[in-house]
Amino acid sequence: DADRWAEALAEDCVYEDLYYAEPAVGRSAVVALLRDKVLPEGSEFVVDRISDGRESCGFTWHILQPSVGVGQRGLAFVRLDGEGRIRFVREVGEPLFKAGELTEKLLEALTKDQPAPQRPPLPAELETPRTAGAIVRYLYGPVQQSGGDAVRFYADDVVYEDMNYEKPFVGKAAVEGFLARFQAIQGVTFKLEEVSDGSQAVGFTYTIEIRGQPRGIRGATFYEVDRDGKVNYVRDVPESATKPPPVQYAARLLRPGLRRLQPSSPLPGDVAGQDPLLPF
Repeated sequence: DADRWAEALAEDCVYEDLYYAEPAVGRSAVVALLRDKVLPEGSEFVVDRISDGRESCGFTWHILQPSVGVGQRGLAFVRLDGEGRIRFVREVGEPLFKAGELTEKLLEALTKDQPAPQRPPLPAELETPRTAGAIVRYLYGPVQQSGGDAVRFYADDVVYEDMNYEKPFVGKAAVEGFLARFQAIQGVTFKLEEVSDGSQAVGFTYTIEIRGQPRGIRGATFYEVDRDGKVNYVRDVPESATKPPPVQYAARLLRPGLRRLQPSSPLPGDVAGQDPLLPF
């Protein structure tokens, strides 16, 4: 309901939907964007997980469509102003084309001529933060800079959803292999921008800086920790290269239950083992 949104928006709010080339700036522009994003009748926008922040938060979502089930998924980061009105939003939906390991190959190709970074030595005493926000800042700060052991912060039963991949990485061993492949790529840095103020879970925004490239890749991530202070759930969604991705944009408006455009094995939420594919 765009009118209800308007009541919650700050006059100078900024809404970054990463399907679009430019953010909507100001209350009237954001309301116009939200009207453009209205789902077809019968479809439902469902919040799956939300962090416990007071001034900012992250949440994961999916679109539920009749006869299809769980459709497109994504996440958003939201920050309030001092009066409790929405000042900033970054939202990003999963890409319908899943590049998977081709993403790694592309980054390797783009950075193959870059020299290995000069990493600072690991500190004599390693920190072991236990809250979601502190873990995120430590992983994307000292651990990224030194190439330290990141996997020790993940629970044995962690589920890591990188939306460039068809299936999540399930379990610490799978996540360790995934992280190791990215740590081996030279010239790629995840630059933290904003981290919400939650303890049990956080959302955060970032830009992936690729050395030698004129622009980075923006995105958003959601982290949740268990009672032992270990990361047990991650969802990461980077932006698409084209703005807006033309086929994805049409699918988002007309077929919000669409999960992806290439055949694959069924995912949880697919009805009767059938992928919700476009008819072409």
